[in-house]
Parts: sequence; structure tokens; C-alpha cells
Amino acid sequence: MAFLCAFSLGIPGPVQAGPSEISDKLEKLAQSLVSGYQKTGTGGRESLAVFRFNTNDRLAKERTGFAVAELLTHQLVTAPAFTVVERTELERILTEQRLQAAAAIDPDSAVKVGKLLGARLLVLGSVEKVGGKYSVNARIVETETGRVLSTGYEELPARLFEEEAKPYLALVPERQAIGFYLLYNYRRNANRLPSQSHQQSVGCVTPGACPVSIAPQAFSMGMIGGGVRYSPTSRWLIDASVSALAGGARFASTSNAAAFSGELQSGDVIQIRATINRVLPIRGAVRGMVGAGLSSYQISSNNLEFKAAVVPSIRGGIEYKPQPRLGLGLFVNYDFLNTKGIDRTLPGSGVLELNRLSFEPTVAVYF
Repeated sequence: MAFLCAFSLGIPGPVQAGPSEISDKLEKLAQSLVSGYQKTGTGGRESLAVFRFNTNDRLAKERTGFAVAELLTHQLVTAPAFTVVERTELERILTEQRLQAAAAIDPDSAVKVGKLLGARLLVLGSVEKVGGKYSVNARIVETETGRVLSTGYEELPARLFEEEAKPYLALVPERQAIGFYLLYNYRRNANRLPSQSHQQSVGCVTPGACPVSIAPQAFSMGMIGGGVRYSPTSRWLIDASVSALAGGARFASTSNAAAFSGELQSGDVIQIRATINRVLPIRGAVRGMVGAGLSSYQISSNNLEFKAAVVPSIRGGIEYKPQPRLGLGLFVNYDFLNTKGIDRTLPGSGVLELNRLSFEPTVAVYF
């Protein structure tokens, strides 16, 4: 019940208590550190602080170094030679020393923090992911002298480690990942359609019909919405979104406002898009996406007839992930849209034409 409560609140629960290959390997690593320390002939129960392990930037964002330190701490607390410093106290001092957000902690800074904690011994180390394994190096360092008293090394199978360390990691799976995002779709519409003239009795000062001219004009259109992304594999992504016009947009001017309304209001335009995308790793936290699919347009406005259209669509863009679960993207969409908006009072006369090209920044959260 306690575990379920912790999970529902988003609080990391305890690591599975049963025996596992990862627990066995970390126990061996802890024993190696303890036996090496005991060979130095130092007696008594010493205070020991376990620092998060240094990693590269990618693993640091996934909190891999923190996870290794936490799991190793569980093994060291049972060693009679040490009194392990509480994690909350260590984090407090790290925050005060402005080291909390650092990707790596150098030995000099660690020694300084150890002295502030009153810890005579420090556990420092590094972890790297090579192929399907995490390589873990650890050492016990004496605070007063900076001397290395013992060392240890273990290789942890990546899949098993990530499963057992899940409460401490910020991992997003490369497969079966789901993302939800907000979007803003912008397009500038040239609307280069010919002007029209006709006779209109509505709004005339004198009885009978009076001439009315309608001139399509360029206009900008901004749409807001949201979508969902699903990655069945690490290289393919399915994307679906819906957006609606935000704010007004005037697409035509007229010599008789009472006869014609050339404006779109919020919600008059609805767009639905679904694409299949190829994911292209670019560099570090930046990836590209190129895809194709279908887009649906529905436009409703006074005196405007626009037949609902489903058209082929292509897109491309990049996404930057400053954190594993956060993505900032910029995409370019091209819809093969030929449908025009027709003035109902002038059958066959086009007054609205959308640009096929649009730009779309997005903010996504992945799970």
C-alpha cells in the first residue's frame, strides 16, 4: 500500500528488495570498496558521504549518476565500518555550494563539501554506458588528505539496471514512447485572387441594386492546438494534431460592408493533421523529423463557402530536448491544398485561398 501511495504521488518508491543481478553486482562493488579500505588498517566507524557519480551530459540528464549513487548507498549502509551521511543533508550542502545542477563534481569540490558535512570519507566515481552495459568505477577518498584508500569496478547490464533504478532515473524509452504537445501554426496567405463586382440590394441607400466590389487581400493566420506523438520504434514516429484559428483574420475588403463579411473569427478554421515521420538523429539532444500524411481543413464563415478538404501533407523539422522528457520543436508543413473559399452571393467567385506552407513551433512532454 505504501508503494502504491508513493507511486500515485510521483514520489520514488523503494528499489525492489528481492535479490537481483544488479543488487549482487553492486554488493560486490561495495564489498570491494570496504575490503580495500579495511586493508589500510584504519579502525573505528567512520562517517562516509556518497556523491552522485560523474557522467557525460546525456547520462547526467537521465540522472544515471544519481541512481548509481543511491543504489550503492543501499549496500554501504549495512557495512559496519561506516556511518553513511543522509542524502538530504548532502543535497542541502551541495545546493548551498551551488553544485546541485552541475553535471560533474570535481574532487576538490567534493572534499570541501565532505568537510562541511563532517564526513572523513567520500565515495566518488564515474559511470559510462558502453554498448549494452554501464561501466561503474568507484573509489573511497580521505577528506583530509584527498588520498584514495580503495577502488572498485563493476559492469551492469543496461536493461536490468534501468529497470531496477527506474525510481531514480529520468528515462524516456526509445520505443513505445508517447509525447503530448502544444502547437502554434502560423501561415501568411498571399490570397492573390481576382477582385469581383456585382449588384447587391442589401444595404443600398437608394431602392434597387447597387454595385458592390470585393477585393481579396493578404492576411496572416495563427492557429493554436495540441497533438500526440507515438514512437513504435526509435526511428519512426506517428504524429496527430488538431488546431483551430486563434483571433480574427480579414481576408477580403468590400465597398459595402452590409453586403459581405470578409472576416474569419476564432474557431472558424479547424485543421486536423496525421503524419508518419522518420526520426533522424542530428547531434546530442537535437533530432530531425521528416514525414508525410494527410491534413483536413474545415472553414465556416458568413457568406463564405469552403468545402471540407482532406489533402496530402508533408513536413519536416527539428526538435531539441534539453531534458529527456521535454522537447522544443520547429516544423515546416506543406499541404497540397487547392480548395478555395467562395462568396455565396457570387457563385464561382473565389475570395479566400490559403498558403500551402506553414510554420509550427511546438512544446512537447514525453513519457
